[in-house]
Amino acid sequence: MIETRGRKQIIGKESILEILLDKKWHTNAEIATELDVCPATIRSRIKEIARDGYVVLMGADGYRLMNQEDITDEDAALAVATMTRWMLNIVARQAMAAKPMKRLMNEARRLLPKTAEERVIVRKYLVQLTHLIDFQDIEDIG
Repeated sequence: MIETRGRKQIIGKESILEILLDKKWHTNAEIATELDVCPATIRSRIKEIARDGYVVLMGADGYRLMNQEDITDEDAALAVATMTRWMLNIVARQAMAAKPMKRLMNEARRLLPKTAEERVIVRKYLVQLTHLIDFQDIEDIG
């Protein structure tokens, strides 16, 4: 679905999913050019597709939609292993920082919002920041 708002085109995740259904690698720039949108729009829609439960491999070759039955050769297995290692490295880095951060958090709580409404606002921005960091890591390997 492509709709126009002013000068910008708004595309739905369905447009990107349609491209990925061929199960081949597609770069962010390639998809953005094909759909005439900016690369940031593609990254945003890829996140939506992943949230919907599709497995989208992300790596140096771009994005690739994959299912279990698609792992039939060494290249596909290597792509899955590479992304899995990347994910485990992120988790390991976060785990190493957890204990020191917990100590800092105890001190920081004195300054944090006290009401439930204030905490919801802060939590919202922390979640957004976490997503930005995670997806920046994806772009760094691509």
